[in-house]
Amino acid sequence: MSASQKRPKAKPAKGVGQPRRTALITGITGQDGSYLAELLLGKGYEVVGVVRRTSHDSYERIGHLLDRVHIVPADLLDQHSLTSVIRDAKPDEVYNLAAQSFVPTSWAQPVLTGEFTALGVTRLLEAVRLAHPAARCYQASSSEMFGKAQETPQRETTPFYPRSPYGVAKVYGHWITVNYRESYGLYAVSGILFNHESPRRGLEFVTRKVSHGVARIVKGKSSELQLGNLDARRAREGRPAVRPAGRGRLVAGRSVQGQARPRLGAADELHGPGSHDGGRRPGARVVKVLVTGADGFVGRWVVRRLLADGREVYGAVRPGQSPAAVGPAGDLTPDEHAAVRWLPLELTDAESVRACVDLPYDAVVHLAAVSSTSDATRDPGFAWNVNAAGTARIVHVLGQARRAGRADPIVLVTSTAEVYGPSTEPRPRRETDPIAPASAYAASKAGEEIAALEAWRRTGLRVIVTRAFAHTGPGQDARFVVPAFVERLRAAKRVGAPVVKVGNLEPVREFLHVRDVVDAYARLLVKGQPGEMYNVASGQAVSLDELFDRVATMVGIRPIPEADPDLMRAGDVLHLVGDASKLRAATGWAPRYDLNDILRDVLDAQAD
Repeated sequence: MSASQKRPKAKPAKGVGQPRRTALITGITGQDGSYLAELLLGKGYEVVGVVRRTSHDSYERIGHLLDRVHIVPADLLDQHSLTSVIRDAKPDEVYNLAAQSFVPTSWAQPVLTGEFTALGVTRLLEAVRLAHPAARCYQASSSEMFGKAQETPQRETTPFYPRSPYGVAKVYGHWITVNYRESYGLYAVSGILFNHESPRRGLEFVTRKVSHGVARIVKGKSSELQLGNLDARRAREGRPAVRPAGRGRLVAGRSVQGQARPRLGAADELHGPGSHDGGRRPGARVVKVLVTGADGFVGRWVVRRLLADGREVYGAVRPGQSPAAVGPAGDLTPDEHAAVRWLPLELTDAESVRACVDLPYDAVVHLAAVSSTSDATRDPGFAWNVNAAGTARIVHVLGQARRAGRADPIVLVTSTAEVYGPSTEPRPRRETDPIAPASAYAASKAGEEIAALEAWRRTGLRVIVTRAFAHTGPGQDARFVVPAFVERLRAAKRVGAPVVKVGNLEPVREFLHVRDVVDAYARLLVKGQPGEMYNVASGQAVSLDELFDRVATMVGIRPIPEADPDLMRAGDVLHLVGDASKLRAATGWAPRYDLNDILRDVLDAQAD
C-alpha cells in the first residue's frame, strides 16, 4: 500500500507517567505542516493533523509520518467540525497553518480566499474559545501583509499595506488573533513568515518553479523557463521560520492609469459626466448615487442629504428585512421615500452584489454593515462576512466595471474610528496612527478598509475611506450609548427609580451629530482624494460619566448609576478622540452642532 493510500489508525492510549503534550496542526499536509509535525514528534508530542475530507488523500509530504500522527477530518469553512475536533483532541497547542496560500489564486477567487484565510482563522479561534480555551494558539501570518512596504527591512511595527486578496485576508487573520487574545484572554500569537523554501515546496511557487524549470532544460525536456514579474524582490529563508527579518519589498509591475472622475462645477457642485464629451467633462446630467444600507440610521440621513442636493438616489437594502421603527425626526418622509429607487442587496451573496452594484453609478456610498459591537461579538464570523468580505465583493464588481469601461464611480467606504484601538497616550488620533482593533467589529471594519484600498491600488477604482468617530442623532437605536442613556433615564424618571443600570463609564469619547457626519461624506464625494483616509471628528472629548450626568440633567433626574456586567464591553478602548485636520484642509468641513445640541435632538426625537 502506498503512502497516499494509507489510512492512519487509532493510536493506543497514553501510558502512565508524565502525559505527553498534544499539538493540533491545520495544514499538516503542506510544506510547513510536515516539517512542524516532524519537529514536534521529535520532541515527544502527540500530533493531531487536521485535513479536509476529499476523494483523494494528498499525504505525499507526510507519508513517512502516517503511523505516528492522528489524522482527523475538519474544514476551516465549517464551524461545527472545528469545534468538535478541538473538543475531542483537547490540544495543548494549536498551530493554524492551513490557508488558500497561493497569491495568484487569490485574484481569481478573492471571496473563497477570504473564507479560508481570514474567516477560517475566526472559526478556529472561536472553536478554541468554546471547546478548550486553555490551548495555546499560533497563527501563521505572512509577509504579504506588508505588501507595498513602508520601510525596509520590515519589522513587527511596520504598517500593513497588502497588495493582493491573499495579503488582505492574512491581515484580517492577524488582527482577529490579536482581538481574541485581548478580548477573551486566549493565549493566541502570530508569527509573520517571510518566504521560506525546501524540497517540499509546491511547484506553483517561484523557487521551485525555477529549479524545476532549470532541471527540465538540463535534461533536454524544455528549452525555456517562463516567469512573471522579475522586478519583485523577496526575503528568503532556507527552512520555515517564525520571525525572520525581511530584506526586500514588492515593486509593482503595472502603472496606475490616469484617473477620470465627475468634476467640480463653478459652485463646488458635483456633476456627472456628459455623453457629449466622452463622459469626462462636467455636464448637465443628474448624478446617480448608490447608497448601501440606505434604510439604516446613517443611511436615511445620507439619502435625505443627497436628495436635497439634487442627486438621483438608488437605495440598496437587505431583502426581507424591515428596519426598526423610528420617530418622524429620524425617518424619511413619504415623498423622500418615493423619490428613491430601492434595490435589494445581500452582501453575503456575490450574485446579489453584482445585480445591485454593476450599474453606471457616478458615486457609491457604502454604509451597509454589521454596525453594533455587541452584534459583531456574538457572531464575529458573520460580521467579517458582511463588513470585510461584503466590501470586497462590492469593490471587486466596481473594479471590474471600471476596467471594462462601464462605469467609473467615486466610492466612499465608511469605516470607523474603532479600528485605532487602545492608545498608550490620551491624544487625538490621526490617520497616520497605526491601527490595533480591539473588538470583532473593529477588526472586521479594518478588513473592510484593507479590501477597499487594495481594489484602489489594483484597479484604480476611486476609493475614499472615512473613519467616523462616535456619532448620534434622531433615529439611532438604543444599542448605542446616547439613545440608551436617554431611554433608561426617561424610564427611571417615569417610575421614580433611584438607580439606572450602566456599563463602563470610564471611557472618553467624542460625539458628533449625524448631520455633521453626513455633511463630511457629501463634501468628500466632491473634494476627497482617491486612496486617502479621512477622520470625521470634532476632537471634543467627554467621558461617558460626564455624558451620563449631562443627559440626566436634561431629563430632570439625578439617579445613581449602577454598573451592570451585562452592559460591559470586553476590550473597551478607554480614550478615542479624533483629529480631523486632514478633512478640514481638503473640504473646509467643520461640525455645526455642539454636544448640548446633539443631546437635545436625541431627547426630542425620543419624545416624538
